[in-house]
Amino acid sequence: MLNFASVPAGRPLSIGIVEGDPKLGASLQRMFESNPAARCVGVWSSAKEGLMQIDVLRPQMVLLNTNLPGMPVDRATALIRRFLPETQVIIISENGDTSKIADALHAGACGYLVVPNSHSGTRSAPSAAEELFHSVASVARGVVEVLENHRPTPVCTALTERETTVARLITEGLTNKEIADRMSIQPSTVHSYTKSIFAKLHVRSRTEVAVRYVEMARQGAA
Repeated sequence: MLNFASVPAGRPLSIGIVEGDPKLGASLQRMFESNPAARCVGVWSSAKEGLMQIDVLRPQMVLLNTNLPGMPVDRATALIRRFLPETQVIIISENGDTSKIADALHAGACGYLVVPNSHSGTRSAPSAAEELFHSVASVARGVVEVLENHRPTPVCTALTERETTVARLITEGLTNKEIADRMSIQPSTVHSYTKSIFAKLHVRSRTEVAVRYVEMARQGAA
């Protein structure tokens, strides 16, 4: 079940989905609508269509794909954050494009999730949607801790190779248990790595880890 910490009891979180793949969008819509903690207000295939409807429906959260026709993802993110500052934006990337992700984060997105490309043949749209759905649940608490108050970025201590791997998997929305399974280590070890990452990067949430990791990737430090 989704666990959105800031949603009052009995008031499901309203979510809008801007996704160019109609099958993935439809699968996500079904999954969110089946959960009492969330309410999908619409699915749109283009940035222009999505922005028009988002302005009318004012969802609390928007899932926004990096590859949408007609408008760069950072521009779409900036418009949402400018006119609907209460709406949180999560970026969906099917190819892990760090440049587009970083631009969207700097434009005001509060997090991003990398999902398998449903066109690659390795995953179907429903399985990609299920993975994204569970990723949203795992990072929900971080998403609602909005990074609106920008402070000067402190000097960060370099991460070890293993810590960098953990940080990358955190940005993909994996839980500590999932990271442990992926790296063939114990969850307690992942917890220790995570504590060290938080201290070295001067962050307090997994979403902030994602922001720092993308910044490091752009600078060639990750």
